Amino acid sequence: MKIGFASRRGGSEFVSSAPCFVTETGWGKWRLHAQHMQKALTQMNLQIHHVLSDITGRSGLAILDAIVEGERNPAVSAQLRYPQVQASAEVVLKSLVGDYRREHPFTLRQSLEAYRYYQDLITRGDQEMEEQLQNFDRQLPPDAPDFPPEADPHSRRKNEFHFDMRSELYRIFGVDLTAIPSINALTGHTPLAEVGTDWSKSQHRCLGFLDLRFALTIRRTEGKFSLPKPAGLPVA
Repeated sequence: MKIGFASRRGGSEFVSSAPCFVTETGWGKWRLHAQHMQKALTQMNLQIHHVLSDITGRSGLAILDAIVEGERNPAVSAQLRYPQVQASAEVVLKSLVGDYRREHPFTLRQSLEAYRYYQDLITRGDQEMEEQLQNFDRQLPPDAPDFPPEADPHSRRKNEFHFDMRSELYRIFGVDLTAIPSINALTGHTPLAEVGTDWSKSQHRCLGFLDLRFALTIRRTEGKFSLPKPAGLPVA
């Protein structure tokens, strides 16, 4: 789950809790309305959400938009399938044959509009977080190495930020948190959200992230990132 920034104290050390509310609420709600869209399709006896791997992908949304705008010819809707879809045009066409009684497309429209509403909230919440991150001072020393490339380059996934959170974390902390195994930008921003940048004053909160002092003392050995042994966790 993607978390926003939680405000613990005033000033620039911690950012507003508003993006936290918007992001957590938005992610829960858009998933719920995506399920409602699938339910509406099931009531229409359509199988398109089983044929497409993601009904909220480009092909799925294009087909759903056509249906709610009044298109009832499966052959026409099937042509909106993008070439990247693995299912054949024939299979997509068959999956769009069903019951288009008036109440079903209406329910589908309601769910689709609600889905897009929360998607917009998430996008605006990300924009707010990106702006608030500029309040944090740059921690990179002048002789810092170039920002390392991403270990797993990929196009943006639905649960990821709409901006480059990874580079922002590198600028704020002075190290690449994603070099730690199993840490990505989504999980790497959690220490910043929960503790801030001055961890010496919040050591009791570090238990939730193992030992954050340990995590930030990443060192490069023989061209690979390795982690020193932790000095020991404080007793809660």
